[in-house]
Amino acid sequence: MTKLYPTCSHRPLLRRWRTGTDVAPRGALVGAALIAATGCGSLPADPAGPLQELPRELTAAESRLVASSAEFGLSLFAHLQAAQPDRNVVASPLSAYLALGLVSNGARGETLDAMRVALDLGALSPEEANGAYRSLTALLEELDPDVEFGVANSIWHRKSLRARPEFLRDAIGYFGARVEGLDFGDPTSPAVINRWVEEATGGRIRRLIERIDPRDVMYLINAVFFKGAWEDEFDPERTRDDLFTLADRTAVPVPMMMREGWFGSLSDEEFTAVELRYGRGAFVMTVLLPREGVDLAELVRRLEPESWSEWMSELSPRRLVLALPRFRLEWGKAINAELEALGMEIAFDSERADFGRLVEPGEAGGRLYLSEVRQKTFVEVEEKGTEAAAATTVGVGVTSVAPPPELVKVDRPFLFAIRERLSGTLLFLGAVMDPRGEP
Repeated sequence: MTKLYPTCSHRPLLRRWRTGTDVAPRGALVGAALIAATGCGSLPADPAGPLQELPRELTAAESRLVASSAEFGLSLFAHLQAAQPDRNVVASPLSAYLALGLVSNGARGETLDAMRVALDLGALSPEEANGAYRSLTALLEELDPDVEFGVANSIWHRKSLRARPEFLRDAIGYFGARVEGLDFGDPTSPAVINRWVEEATGGRIRRLIERIDPRDVMYLINAVFFKGAWEDEFDPERTRDDLFTLADRTAVPVPMMMREGWFGSLSDEEFTAVELRYGRGAFVMTVLLPREGVDLAELVRRLEPESWSEWMSELSPRRLVLALPRFRLEWGKAINAELEALGMEIAFDSERADFGRLVEPGEAGGRLYLSEVRQKTFVEVEEKGTEAAAATTVGVGVTSVAPPPELVKVDRPFLFAIRERLSGTLLFLGAVMDPRGEP
């Protein structure tokens, strides 16, 4: 008889950052379909065995946050891909969601309402949302000992600026944020912030802040790091140069990895989905390959919460030969326009934004608003596994055995998602137009 060990020990919910990061999903249906845990779970005695359920049931607030972050992430990605339809796009819904969740604690009135709508927080109170941010992050960071995953937050402000104590209390208590005052007029200050970002992302995101705008008084930053080895690695000896067909029908050579085995898979009229697992199987990469003749943009338009939930729930084991390009992508963009499209226009409006809960009255010398939300990401996929990192900065300005296996050859533009399948948390979403990483 297999001995089971309970896994409901009450760990401290607030953890200091450690190298490694990830977090984020979306849609109530997404959460309902993808949450495997139904109570305080148990794991097999074998510590290296596959993870089949979460170590505990998600709270109602956590489930709502998983669903809401997925809703936000899918919508944000659709806007980002539409803005750059012929380029590689790799976003971290989780990083953006957490960064905006952090800054929302400084908003009030219509600005707070607009941010809550964009983040799809529904009836969650600020306290419930903050608590869910904290506990869900802690759960994911501890979930798989064979995968490095970590989340870090920081706040950098003008040394003379006094933030409101209640805002700092929430930033530190719920987000574990590092808070530091800097001389924003010192030309070395961007390097100080960038060193923190580089450490928090395993060295993968470097120059997040190029320069400090004279109008900016604060930067709120989230960093996510993920590093996972495949459950079954690709044999480097089987990697061969092959052709990848770009959107304009040009064929370019790329290193194509090959592996035969059992994969979660789904075939639709418009795409084939294949899922690869990392570590003990909680974290996965899901590749969505449009069928011949189907434009990638058509598939992106189908990325709605209900369809995403349905697709992920219908993945079933199939024996395949998978040919997947080895790729390394770096991406970065100011995402103000996309967030405005999600309903946050007021937060960027220097005349209307209200971040009165951020700093003490009169401290900033003018009205505070979001000057720029910028994200940078890095994803490298190779034979051993995947490394991915993201950093999102929110600048606050002041006025002033069987039949022969089927071959799935990923040789044309495709989507991929890195997610934690047991909770449904969506970490990264990408559109690979050119695996060589060229613009």
